Amino acid sequence: MEFIGAFYLTSTIKGNIRWAAPELFEIPDDDEGDEMAVSLSTECDIYSFGSIALQVLTCKVPYYNVKKDVIVLGQVIRGKKPVPPKESQIAPLHWEFIQRCWLPRASRPSVREIVSFVAYEREALVSKETIIRDFTSQIYDKLSSPVTTGSFGIVYRCTIESSERKTEVAVKVFKVDPGRTIDKLKTAMLRELKVWLRLKHSTIVPLLGTAQVEPPLLALISQWMTSGTLYEYLKEQPIITTPSARIKLAKGIAEGLSYLHSENVIHGDLHPGNVLIDSSGNPCLTDFGLATVAEDPDLQWTTTIAGGDFNPRWRAPESDIYSFGSVMFFVRPFVSL
Repeated sequence: MEFIGAFYLTSTIKGNIRWAAPELFEIPDDDEGDEMAVSLSTECDIYSFGSIALQVLTCKVPYYNVKKDVIVLGQVIRGKKPVPPKESQIAPLHWEFIQRCWLPRASRPSVREIVSFVAYEREALVSKETIIRDFTSQIYDKLSSPVTTGSFGIVYRCTIESSERKTEVAVKVFKVDPGRTIDKLKTAMLRELKVWLRLKHSTIVPLLGTAQVEPPLLALISQWMTSGTLYEYLKEQPIITTPSARIKLAKGIAEGLSYLHSENVIHGDLHPGNVLIDSSGNPCLTDFGLATVAEDPDLQWTTTIAGGDFNPRWRAPESDIYSFGSVMFFVRPFVSL
């Protein structure tokens, strides 16, 4: 045991002092025992989170310039906080938030504030780093017969070759419709592209990039899903007859919908044709042409944009949940509406 001023270093101190909150080393005035009375609280974890965040962003432990922990303890007790290395490139906003975690207990951010801050910064970083790959040269003159035709576009199956491998992709080409102006079609195309770029999840068909097929409209390039739509899968796979197999499909669709709603995205056109099945039998949601992003006024669905192009058998005017119920009716038992 080592004596430091009025404090003892004993085994009652839990954790490592370089990350620990200073209140863990306080001794209450009414302490009558020989052991230190440690003042634990959720705010202690917030302080430690700030120290861990500093280490993650700078690749240096807190108090990196102090070798002996006993000296670190003295600095913690005196209220001296860690500092980032001079050569670090930590963003001022991040450094400011870390320092908030080291404020007196009552002034520290809550866990909810931390989660919101990290989520916002992650989304901003992803948005900055998102690069839309151009596949024009790789699919030029390779589109033959369309696989399917929808309200807004025609989907083709195409093979993209690289030095490493061949990849099958789906190419959605927006239709030039005499009933819609090019400006309206371009607005619809850009809306779907912006919504799709926001979505990164195992239950969402991956968007790979774009291509110039029918200028000025871009074609959207996505991963080809080998088992087709949910409708085709249930029709052509008689083995999918057990309740557990159908519940697995329903669960996957529900997880996809849950992810969309967690991102404030309303699909707006959920039906078996917009649920694709991968090679492992997992459902993935696709086709975000009628999707709405709740908090983004530029990505709101309107009848002017959509032109009423949705399937009335599956869609309620206000709810993805209604559509999910219709899809579940279709999945179990397999009955075509």
